[in-house]
Amino acid sequence: MNNTSSGDREHGCDVVVVDDDADILHLLVSHIKEKGIRVKGLRSGVELADIIASERPRLLLLDVLMPVFNGYALYDSIKEETARIGTRVYFISALPERNLKWSVQTSGAAGYITKPFSMADIDAVLAEAGISAGSR
Repeated sequence: MNNTSSGDREHGCDVVVVDDDADILHLLVSHIKEKGIRVKGLRSGVELADIIASERPRLLLLDVLMPVFNGYALYDSIKEETARIGTRVYFISALPERNLKWSVQTSGAAGYITKPFSMADIDAVLAEAGISAGSR
C-alpha cells in the first residue's frame, strides 16, 4: 500500500525518539514499546527527515544537546513537515527550564521534558498527544 497522499493519516509508527545517549534512548523506546505503542528510536537526526516523511509519527521526542545537529536545528529542518502531518514535537533536555520554555514559545514546538525525567512525565506527554495502545 502506498501512502503518499498528504491527507492520508496512516502512520508507520506513533512515536519517534531521537537521543544520542544510548541508555536514555533504550529506556524511552522500551517504556513506550511496553505500552503497546509503535515506536522508533534514532541515535542522531541524520535520517530524521526521511523517517518523518515515511513513518508519519504522531509524536517526536527530540533531545536538544546532540553532536552534529542539535535538537533545535533538527526541528527547524523538519518543522514544516511535522506541522503538515500533525506531528507533535517535544524537546528533551537537561538545559534550564527557562531556556526550554523560551525555545518552545519561539519555535512552535508542543512542549518540553526536562532531564532527569520520570516515566510518569513520558506517560503524561503520550496522554496529552492522545497516544495509547491501539489509538492509531
